[in-house]
Amino acid sequence: MEKISYEPISKLMVTLLNLDKLNTYDFLAAELDASKSTISKVKKGRDVCIRHYIHVIGCVMSIIRLTFLAEVMLKQVRRSLVENRDLVVGTLPHGKNGCKKPVPDDWEVVAKWE
Repeated sequence: MEKISYEPISKLMVTLLNLDKLNTYDFLAAELDASKSTISKVKKGRDVCIRHYIHVIGCVMSIIRLTFLAEVMLKQVRRSLVENRDLVVGTLPHGKNGCKKPVPDDWEVVAKWE
């Protein structure tokens, strides 16, 4: 059996952590109830327990006010499997008043800024 790689999740987490200088060791250790050693591994993208990835991503996304609509993503993954389609992720520019361009009718939003 192949070992599951958490590298994509790790890269997402490190990217989110680097968005804000306020994500210090002390802040993350207090927010996540984790040791500074664990936080050091997390910030470097090293293999840690999956729950640490989930906690960090959830914490940072709430701070930057980005909501991931997992149920919409799951629906699209299922659809792509059933209909034998590719699943494509796209981005649109976002401004102070929301999305600068209208979302095409055949697109589904899976993450949005609050």
